[in-house]
Amino acid sequence: MEIIADYVAKPYGIPSEVLLSKGREGLQVEARTLFCYSAVCDLGVSVTDGARLLGMAASSVSYAVRRGRTVAEKKGFQIGKKELLNN
Repeated sequence: MEIIADYVAKPYGIPSEVLLSKGREGLQVEARTLFCYSAVCDLGVSVTDGARLLGMAASSVSYAVRRGRTVAEKKGFQIGKKELLNN
């Protein structure tokens, strides 16, 4: 999942470690939201695994996934195995 974090964090100009850490800074929150959405919806990672990695409750990750859909649609962001292999 660290590869996903690297891919999502790059356009935001933040290290993946910041994306995966606790905090509520604007870019960090949006990147984490997109990470949750991409991991769960695009790549099939379980909400539980995402929650474990981020140190969040599964319900919070589920909510982030719903918010992430809006962010992904707005930014035209979709991640797949092809994008990860080319990263």
